[in-house]
Amino acid sequence: MKTFGKIVAGFFVFLLILFIGLNLYFTDQRLKDTVLPHLTEATGQPVQVEHISLSFFTTFPHPGIEIDNMHIAGTADSDTLFSLDQMVAGVEMLPFIFSDQVNVTELVLNEPQFTYKVYEDSTTNLDFLFEESEIDTAQSGGYNVNIPYFEISNGRFGYNDFTSGTTAQLNDFDGDLSLSYADSIATTIDVEIGGVSATVDSLTYFSNLPLSLTQESVLYPNREVLKLNEGTFAIRGLEMDLNGSLSNWSEAFTVDLQFSSVTDNFGDLLQLLP
Repeated sequence: MKTFGKIVAGFFVFLLILFIGLNLYFTDQRLKDTVLPHLTEATGQPVQVEHISLSFFTTFPHPGIEIDNMHIAGTADSDTLFSLDQMVAGVEMLPFIFSDQVNVTELVLNEPQFTYKVYEDSTTNLDFLFEESEIDTAQSGGYNVNIPYFEISNGRFGYNDFTSGTTAQLNDFDGDLSLSYADSIATTIDVEIGGVSATVDSLTYFSNLPLSLTQESVLYPNREVLKLNEGTFAIRGLEMDLNGSLSNWSEAFTVDLQFSSVTDNFGDLLQLLP
């Protein structure tokens, strides 16, 4: 028993020494020099961060990286494509250090902000990303990425179409997701949105509408098809079954969704009214 106790104590001492050594070696600047090139290559745009540090406790048993105040520049000089207050990513350290491979075990985003924009010439602020993806896929032959735990808190996501005067905004976005990426992107989501707003040609259809969604979906990027398997959609407390698809978003955005109420209580339907 004493021998076992010594082994356990020695193991924890080793972990403590390793933790201290890695933190002394991987300084903020050294981590930036290591991580930012991967982020820039993945997004195709300049990436700026305020601070990067190693994390061992929040992502235990895997080591992780914490990034504070990240901004990804957009295609326009004064535009920000994406920003967040903090990101925590758990990674398998050995592939990260000795190769270009990054295996993500968990991903947590705090206060992410992103707006999808369609400009007057029908181009979008994500066109460059799809072009890079096609080139990478052709050269690499494809690869698999799994993120078993993906959490978003206090997110703000928007849609702005200058060709039709359509805007939409999702505020207070909180959700748990899991993602598997290969030729398609399969996701399982459980999200709550504090307020959804939508305006078309200066006419506001709804403002700060609370929603929640539990859904399994599959995205086919090359075919521009998002298939929604059967899930549960709740609006103002009224729950509905949801399935269908979204497609062709770069040319003529097509929505094919089917809703069916799981209640026959007329009082629940009245809750939809503002």
